Amino acid sequence: MVATTCLALALLTWISMTGARLLLTLYAIEFGAQPFTVGMLIAALQVVPLLVSLPTGRLADRYGTRWLMMLGFAGVSVAMLLTRFEPSLAMLFVASALNGVLLGVNGVALQSVMGVVSRPEQRARNFSNLALTGSASNFVGPLLAGVSIDHLGYGGASLVLLSVAVAGMLALLAWGARLPAGSGRRAGRAYGGGLPPWRALWQVLMVSALVQMCTDLFLFYVPVYGRSIALSATDIGVITAGFGVSTVLMRAIMPNLLRRLGEARMLAYSFYLAAAGFMLIPFFSTVAPLVAVSFLIGIGAGSGQPITMMMVVARSAQGRSGEMLGLQLTANGIARTGGPALLGVAGSLAGLAPVFVISAVLMALGGVVSAGIVARQRARDGTHGGGP
Repeated sequence: MVATTCLALALLTWISMTGARLLLTLYAIEFGAQPFTVGMLIAALQVVPLLVSLPTGRLADRYGTRWLMMLGFAGVSVAMLLTRFEPSLAMLFVASALNGVLLGVNGVALQSVMGVVSRPEQRARNFSNLALTGSASNFVGPLLAGVSIDHLGYGGASLVLLSVAVAGMLALLAWGARLPAGSGRRAGRAYGGGLPPWRALWQVLMVSALVQMCTDLFLFYVPVYGRSIALSATDIGVITAGFGVSTVLMRAIMPNLLRRLGEARMLAYSFYLAAAGFMLIPFFSTVAPLVAVSFLIGIGAGSGQPITMMMVVARSAQGRSGEMLGLQLTANGIARTGGPALLGVAGSLAGLAPVFVISAVLMALGGVVSAGIVARQRARDGTHGGGP
């Protein structure tokens, strides 16, 4: 029952966040924003999770998640009200930061709940379901925003997304008491298994950051590219929805693939597929092939987030999974804040093609790091890189 409640809240959270992200990006372009400005808008979204993820994890461990998630939904609600009633390029940066409250707070809280209620043998299935919910949201959120913009305008689309966030707050009022309470006290050491924390975690944090960067770069720069080739908001919504569909399919079969390939090897294959997809984007300018490329990148990115979440939870001490997941999102935030802004500079100076080439190189780097984890696992326990 708790896991089902968590999944319902996750669906409302990520529809709100992904829909608002596309809305703010396209609205900024409507105001004449160049790629560098769009990159800074992305950075504004990521700054808040960078600051609040680790404290949120600690608060979730100690006090529970109900009212923390209420704060997240309130943040995106205010963002949509500002977008509706005070539209300007400067206000979009404020709205983007408020959308970041939802990402930073609810992202950690939802993962923490799932980690607390999952026994080790349930972890792969429950985190796969959580990720599957996120994938469905990556389909529904952008498509909802794109269609709403074309039919209701930016102000009307803001109110549509506001209604989703309000539904999240109402769900917390109705069913939030089912969520696990915190420990009420400060726990001990955050790292489990007796392993030195950074030797055990830095590679996981690195590949996690690259997975999240992959998603962000795609969802922010594909709309910019779509506008540059005169696609409509609905067309762009359909292209980004293709990403969501493929991640849904990938995450549905992920538990079986994990048993066959193991976590690190599956991560490596996923990164290589995403790299291939980014390299292909500049070669197409019509909807159908771009949907196919979006689908390919979604297959590559679809498994990365739940796998890295499972890795972090498995390495956390009892009662400290929220803190460790907060640390993971903090590491993600560092990469996600700087990466899009730097690539925005490249896009403004040299066009969008270098942005996608650099993205492909970063994804290939993630594959190399993941392959290194496989090699070290073989050396340590004599396995062949497969599942447990």
